[in-house]
Amino acid sequence: MTSTGPRVVAVLITHDGAASLRGTLTALAAQTQPGIEVLAVDNASEDGTGALLVDLLGPDRVLLSDQDLGVPVALDLALDALDAQDARHGCSGPRPDDLVLLVHDDLELAPDAVALLVAAL
Repeated sequence: MTSTGPRVVAVLITHDGAASLRGTLTALAAQTQPGIEVLAVDNASEDGTGALLVDLLGPDRVLLSDQDLGVPVALDLALDALDAQDARHGCSGPRPDDLVLLVHDDLELAPDAVALLVAAL
């Protein structure tokens, strides 16, 4: 837990979502809940989604698949990547207060949505 609450990681799973990604990422950036991390999984998009995600988030925040994995497998891939990232920073496994928010590429959350979800837990 941070001084402002639990760690929140928004896992963005997408397939051919280039048209709506900017709105989704803008809405995540506008959240009143501080410190939300974003990790994206692109499921073999053919519309430039992967390149757009890398441009907007950086290569270390995007997992690119050459096949459409589907949501469950893409989520597992993202969670494994988060575990590996934590291990590189000296953490062993997920922290008990970590929260994962599953986000699709066409979701635009209200600015207080994540804060309300965190407060309700």
